[in-house]
Amino acid sequence: MPTGSSTSTSFRRSSSARCSSASSGYRDYLAAKQAQIATGLQLTYEQLTGDLSRVTYLPEAGSAVLIRAVFQPAREAEDASPGVYAVLFVRLADLPAAPARGDEVEIGGVRYKVFDIEADSEGAAVLKLRKRT
Repeated sequence: MPTGSSTSTSFRRSSSARCSSASSGYRDYLAAKQAQIATGLQLTYEQLTGDLSRVTYLPEAGSAVLIRAVFQPAREAEDASPGVYAVLFVRLADLPAAPARGDEVEIGGVRYKVFDIEADSEGAAVLKLRKRT
């Protein structure tokens, strides 16, 4: 009986590994197709899918860090100076230090500079961004 039990456990492990590998391969394939669609629509991958696992926060002082955030292109015009504006909703605990004006964010290969910060008392912040030119 111990031999059968060992074989059964081994089969389950290898079967699980194959499923995980196949699932990962499909996710990569799907992400590549979605990136192509986003490019055709002149959107970023993140704007199309809502997948923000690829947001890189680049503080002026310190090293870059990957964070999860909610990105929203701004819809109203900014009167202060011309440019492309967007907002990023972040959890402050995900950042290595408090956000500062001049820090940068990279989303889908596009860089934005933080020009305003609105932090709340719940540990979140809205970062107002200007697309780098």
